[in-house]
Order: sequence, then C-alpha cells, then structure tokens
Amino acid sequence: VNVHWYGRAGQLGERGFGFVTFVETSSAAAVLAHFEEGVGNIMEQLREGCVGTAADFAAGRELHKQLTQAVRDGIPPSFSDPSALAQYTLDKLRARTCALLSDHAMLAGLRADLFHRDETTPLQVASVAGGPGFDYTALSIAMSHISVSKPVKCHVYDVNPTWRASLEAVVEATDRERLRQQDAAAASTSEISSAGGWAPVTLEDCDITLPLSHARNTVLRDAVAA
Repeated sequence: VNVHWYGRAGQLGERGFGFVTFVETSSAAAVLAHFEEGVGNIMEQLREGCVGTAADFAAGRELHKQLTQAVRDGIPPSFSDPSALAQYTLDKLRARTCALLSDHAMLAGLRADLFHRDETTPLQVASVAGGPGFDYTALSIAMSHISVSKPVKCHVYDVNPTWRASLEAVVEATDRERLRQQDAAAASTSEISSAGGWAPVTLEDCDITLPLSHARNTVLRDAVAA
C-alpha cells in the first residue's frame, strides 16, 4: 500500500479531495481537527529533534528544483544531502499524510479494504519509494481516528539509504503521538516501536527505475509475492 496525495498543506479539501465524514463516528470537522492535531504534534517533535536541527531551507529548495526537473527531463535528483532530506520531510509531511482521510470514493474503498474486513490479520504495508515514512504516519493517524486496532507491519522500499535518519525520526514521533492519543504512559524508544501491535519499520533497498524482476528489487518482489 502506498498512498500519496501530491498537494500543498493549504490545499486540503480543494479539488474535490476534502476530508471524509465518518457517519458512524464523527463530522468532517472532527476528522480535520484530529488530523491537524496529530500531524501538528508530530511536526513539533520533528522540528525540535534531529530533523529540525539538520534541516536547511536552501538545500530543501534545491532538492525541490531537482525533483521538478526530474519530472520534466527524467534526470534523477540527488538525495545525498541530509539537510535537504530533513527539510523535505518537514515541508511535505502534512500534504503526504492526509489522503487516507479523504472523501474520495477510491480512498473510501481503500479504507474499507485495509481496516474493516479483517481486524486480526496484520496489515502488511509496502511503502515503495517511501523515503521518510509518510505512509506510516498516514496509517497511524487514520487508524487512531476510526478506532481500528490491528497489527501493522510497514516496510519502506527506497533506493536511498540516506533517508534512514528522517525515517527513524518520523516513526518515533508518530509512535509517540499514537501512544499519546491512547493515553499511554511515556515509554522508551524500544518499547514504543512495538506498542499497540505496530512492528518496527524496516528500510529495504529498491529501485523503481528498474523492473520488479531485476535483482536489485528482489526483496520487494518477494514481499509482493508473499
């Protein structure tokens, strides 16, 4: 499962992509409030931690320019600068995590498939080109709102191991926020990573510019086939 919405934070609810109204539990306003509180708390942790310390606006702007060029010209951007990756994480977290709470019909069906059909079988998530772990955060915020409790195993597949620092920071902040929402006591990082049936997140090698059959993508291919 890999769900991204490529929009800006200020565009939430535009383009027919507003927040869903869960009839059985809450209003659209409550959904939006839950999302903003959750992602806001996670962002605050990231800004105050190693991501905020490492982030550099100019480096992030250069990475954005390269990503835009990659779409236009097919030239792969460089993900070698940790300060650019940290800035990207801060800039994109909100927009990249809102999709699962959208009222788009396709995503309503996806939520039903993911969360409601079987609440005992672990949810296996393959976050392809998932970098800093935005899909993990999206799942955590959505599941906490609709009160779904099921085991989650998330594996991030990316060609750039340089994402690891941002990924670990995002996962830790997300887990702390989930425990806060559950009124759980503060715990150490090792206790947090497995709390509530959420397994530790892994970062695996994957190159989306190569066929799935390529040796570089063996781990992802095996996961898809499992």
